[in-house]
Amino acid sequence: MTDPQNFPAQPQPGIGYGTNPYQPNGVSSAPERGLSIASMALGILSLFFGFTVVVPIVGLVLGVMGLKREPEGRNFALAGVWINGAILFLGLVLIVIIIVALSIGIFSIPGFIEMSNAAVLNA
Repeated sequence: MTDPQNFPAQPQPGIGYGTNPYQPNGVSSAPERGLSIASMALGILSLFFGFTVVVPIVGLVLGVMGLKREPEGRNFALAGVWINGAILFLGLVLIVIIIVALSIGIFSIPGFIEMSNAAVLNA
């Protein structure tokens, strides 16, 4: 008869031979950097494809979330926060300048007001 204490240990369910028993199912996990990379990508896209306001706000939020949730992607998140913050600031300054210029009449066409008043008076 054989002694049951001399049998080799049976593998645990879900863990095969040659895998690390400390990782679930032997799958290695890559560092999470999705939010951080998305923030930086949105900043670069808004930098090259014109000034908008919505895209940098989304990129800024993703960058702040990436700073808090993804320590491996800290550099990407910081780059995204800085780029999106700068683009957002410049976009808002540009909007304010356009509104002020329109309100004081810098972009008015000479004679346009006189022509429109004459059309109303002749009607």
